Amino acid sequence: MVVSRLTLAIQDGDVVLPESGRIAVFYPDAETDLSSLPKDRAHIIQSFYPDHAAFEQQGYDCAVAPEGVYAASIVFLPRYK
Repeated sequence: MVVSRLTLAIQDGDVVLPESGRIAVFYPDAETDLSSLPKDRAHIIQSFYPDHAAFEQQGYDCAVAPEGVYAASIVFLPRYK
């Protein structure tokens, strides 16, 4: 089983999530494994429709821009060659 970098960072204690409050997740692509985040607190911010729709189908709360206040933010940057 392949473990995502986010999951490893949370398991190793490199990323510590707050006990409460929404977590902004900026620009994950549809292949990003977000299973280590509490789905009820994750707010996916993605304007690229195919990725946005994929997370909506998985039951995540999605938007095209940030809305309100967040307890934490995670930003996914694209890889370039």
